[in-house]
Amino acid sequence: MGNDSGHPYTNAWNIGNITPAQLQEIIKTSTAFANTNYDLRFNNCVDFAIIVLNNVGVHMNPMGIDTPTSFSNSIQPGATNTNGNAPQTKRDCK
Repeated sequence: MGNDSGHPYTNAWNIGNITPAQLQEIIKTSTAFANTNYDLRFNNCVDFAIIVLNNVGVHMNPMGIDTPTSFSNSIQPGATNTNGNAPQTKRDCK
């Protein structure tokens, strides 16, 4: 996991607002992932994204979603094609 703040993106998916409890779950998930080894097959950015979406009530079945492309394709119906930059952060993800 790295700090991708400010990086450009071409697709966005607005899932709405989250609750403070959901934010706490995202923070716990982030901390847990930061303390594990990245594994392209079993512990990657797609796994993280699916778990975070489940934390906020967007239930995704991970079967067949194992690459950034397959993840992007799975959310495409709700996503919008838009260009932008990820928000800047004042923290360093380590």
